[in-house]
Amino acid sequence: MNRKKILLTHPAGSRPWWYGDAAMDGLRAQGTLYLNETDTELAGDALVAAAGGCQVIVLDRATTVGDPEMAALPDLVAILRSGVETRHVDVEAASRHGIVVTRTNPGYVASTAELILAHMLNVARDIPDHVAAYRAGSQRAPSHGRELSGATAGLIGFGRIAKHLARILDVIGMRVLAYDPFATPAAPATAASLDDLLAGSDFIVPTLSATPQTRNLIDAKAFAKIRKGAFLINASRGDVIDEKALLDALDVGQIAGVGLDVGMGPDQTPSSLLGAHPRVTATPHIGNLTVEAAARHPADTVAQCAQVLAGEMPFGALNADAATRLLKRKT
Repeated sequence: MNRKKILLTHPAGSRPWWYGDAAMDGLRAQGTLYLNETDTELAGDALVAAAGGCQVIVLDRATTVGDPEMAALPDLVAILRSGVETRHVDVEAASRHGIVVTRTNPGYVASTAELILAHMLNVARDIPDHVAAYRAGSQRAPSHGRELSGATAGLIGFGRIAKHLARILDVIGMRVLAYDPFATPAAPATAASLDDLLAGSDFIVPTLSATPQTRNLIDAKAFAKIRKGAFLINASRGDVIDEKALLDALDVGQIAGVGLDVGMGPDQTPSSLLGAHPRVTATPHIGNLTVEAAARHPADTVAQCAQVLAGEMPFGALNADAATRLLKRKT
C-alpha cells in the first residue's frame, strides 16, 4: 500500500515555535512527511512543487492557498489549518475543487488573555522602562503608576478570550464592561454600549476578529469619546485600530499608554512606527506563544490528518458538504 503524503508548510526557522517535534512525529506515523526547508512561506509554483502528490497540507498562518494552487494539485484532499483563522485559504475555491478545509479548536484563549493582562500591568506601571534602565546600568526616574484594582476595563467583543479575561480581571478587583453586538455579555462583565464603554473605561481592550465590519472600528471618532488618560491594549487584530488616529491620540495625550501584540506590520505585528513610540509597549504577535498553547493546534491537526487519511470527515471541517474528494475516497 502506498504511503500517504503530507506537507507541513511552516518555514524552517519558525517551525520549532509553532509546530513541535511531537506533532511532526504524529504526522510521520501516518505517512511520508514533507517539510518546508526554507525560511519563507511557500507560494505559487513553489507551493505546488512542494505539495505535488500530497493528500494533506498542514498549513501555517501566513501561507496562501488559492484556486490556481488547488487546481494544480489533483491528489490534494484536505488543507488542515494549524490555527483558527483561515483568511489565507480560498475556501470557496476549495469547495469547487472538492477539497476539505479545516481549522483547529481555539488553543490560545488562556495564553492571549494572560498576555493582555501583562500588557495592562506594563503600561500601568511602566515596567518595561524600569527593566530596560536597569539592564543598561541605570535607573529610570520614579513615576506614579496606576492600580488595576478599582479601575474599569472595557472589552470590545465578548468571545472566548474576553470571557476568560473578564474572570481574571474580576478577581483582581476590576469592574468589567463589555460590548458585543452579536453576543450577550454575562457576569462578571456588564453589558454596555460601545459609546458608554469608550467613555467609561480606564483600559480599553478589543478582542475581535478581523472582518470588514471591525476594520478601523477604533478610529478618530472613537478616540474622541475615550476618557482622557485611558490605556489601550490590543492583542486581537491590528486592523481593528486606525493607526494614524491612534498616533494622533497619543500625541495629544488622549491615550496615556498603549500595549500592542498586533498591528499592521508583517504577519500582524505592530508597525515599527508605533513600536518605537515612547508610550507604546509592543510585542511581536506572541499571544499564543506559550508551551501549552503551541502544542494544542498541532495536536488537533494530527488528529484531523488521521481522520482524513481514514476517509472520515475531520472535526474542524469548514466545508464538509463540498468535500467530494474526501467523500469519494471513503469506501
